[in-house]
Amino acid sequence: MEKVETKLEENKALHIGVVRHCAFQYYNGRKVVCDKYNLTLDEAKELWNEHYADMVEKTTDGEEIEVAIWFFMQSYCDHRETLVHLSSPEIRNGKLYEPKYYDLF
Repeated sequence: MEKVETKLEENKALHIGVVRHCAFQYYNGRKVVCDKYNLTLDEAKELWNEHYADMVEKTTDGEEIEVAIWFFMQSYCDHRETLVHLSSPEIRNGKLYEPKYYDLF
């Protein structure tokens, strides 16, 4: 890797915030609220933060929300890698929480 002197140069060298390989999808229990792709990771995180209060509210109201940030996408329909994928979250201490457990096969 090339020598970098600033955080901005480091981010560019690592393609953070410049490569458009992410998507954000949010279903609020009734409709798809947001479904965007060809995003940078920073843009996907911004959409997460923008919709977070609504996600908490819908979950508190008993709605079955689903939300995901996909990344390293090779095309708009490549959903192999997820940064986050909540399909039936709970609210704990005012925050989205999804317990994960695995049972026997």
